[in-house]
Amino acid sequence: MLEREIKLDAPASFRLEAVTALGGGYRLSKIETATFDSRYFDTADFRLTRAGCSLRYRTGQGWTLKLPQTPEHGEMARLELASDAGPRTPPPALLDLITGYVRTRRMRPIATLRTVRRTLSVRGVGGSILAEIAEDDVTHLALEGKPSGFREIEVELREQAPAALLVDLARRLQAVGAGTLIHESKIQRALGGSAALVPELRRPPISPHSGVGNLIRAEISKYVAELQANDAAIRLGYGPEPLHVARVATRRLRSTLRTFRSVLDQSWAQRLSDDLAWLGRCLGAARDADVLVQRLRESAAQLDNDFGAQRARFIAALHEGLDPKYRSVRRALRSPRYARLLDRLVNAASHPKLVTGAEIPARLLLPKLIRGPWRKMCKAAKHADARSPDDQLHALRIRVRRCRYAVETGQQVLGPAAEKFAAKLAQLQEALGEQHDAVVAQDYIKNVAAKARASRVGAALLDRERRIDFRCRRAWSKAWTKVKRAKFF
Repeated sequence: MLEREIKLDAPASFRLEAVTALGGGYRLSKIETATFDSRYFDTADFRLTRAGCSLRYRTGQGWTLKLPQTPEHGEMARLELASDAGPRTPPPALLDLITGYVRTRRMRPIATLRTVRRTLSVRGVGGSILAEIAEDDVTHLALEGKPSGFREIEVELREQAPAALLVDLARRLQAVGAGTLIHESKIQRALGGSAALVPELRRPPISPHSGVGNLIRAEISKYVAELQANDAAIRLGYGPEPLHVARVATRRLRSTLRTFRSVLDQSWAQRLSDDLAWLGRCLGAARDADVLVQRLRESAAQLDNDFGAQRARFIAALHEGLDPKYRSVRRALRSPRYARLLDRLVNAASHPKLVTGAEIPARLLLPKLIRGPWRKMCKAAKHADARSPDDQLHALRIRVRRCRYAVETGQQVLGPAAEKFAAKLAQLQEALGEQHDAVVAQDYIKNVAAKARASRVGAALLDRERRIDFRCRRAWSKAWTKVKRAKFF
């Protein structure tokens, strides 16, 4: 379930009982009161809390894990997962989902919060419940010292309510005495005075004057954060998109290490790159299969109804090879090697191993670093044409991607010319990628069509992919001409 809420400070003068009307056509229910204890778990260095996550056991509710999601209107948007396991230790299923943040550390109880909650529901014009408003009086039951506390107001939307409603309700509550917006969870507020809750991944701001070290830190931080943010969604099987984002993040991290290898400790960077290559292979096999199945399923669905039963058999057979690849991904994500890799990546985001004298302005070094992948790409393109073997064009595509990633790493430093150049490289990569996908699809179609006894469907889809192959072989050379014209260094 996706939890969408906004929190407001509750001044001493504010009482929920005083909120008798909000206007706007909203109707309010009577106030209900409940008291409960919430025991929170985290690592000794608060990795979950620092990442905006929480794992708790609440009396009367059981276990709840909250993982941050991308908000729409400034609200706190978190994926909420529950378990009714016993209260002594966190359930393994939830522990598995926080591996990306916890990594190699053990979990332990870190705090118990007692909450006295007064709630009322908000109904719309049609009578359906749109949101719940809660006034929470929270006491941190510390093991040592005196208990501390705070008060806050939560506005939480129901599933069917639009996200913009949160902003409207928050403004109306502020008009009757509520305080300013709060961007911290309860456990973050409770620990704020006693723990260093600075996020582990802090991306330094980048400008045209940034040094090489900060640019490396920013790139690593960005893509390690994407790996962490998509880890749980991959484990939960939330479709191909989290897998795609994680795979790209892995590639981008390897690209950063490759681009800046002259200013990084070689053995340190190579060990990281080798482990990232292992992870990339695991993610890539499942991702490639996903893309291929989606492509062929859409193509088959567009065929005339005359193909009937053959089309149905073909589409059903497409999916049979996906499950083993996803099981392989989940095994990799549950391995000690993966947890150790994430630990090293998080550390690398703050403390990359730079060689002596590497802290120079990035704008002075980047053109030189980009020339390497540029020259290799030019050499590959020089020996390729529309009739080149598939393997040769695929190798060219890899060279284009590496050059593009190197340029995109420096866009914020090198300015609009670099952005334009990267965009042209992306178009060239897309043309070569479409050609490669068409080639791979042809072999897959032959195998699936034979297995599903769908020769007519196979023939129709093969014809389509061969036409795509032919078109892309002609298109990439035009894209290459535009790349050469956009060169800026």
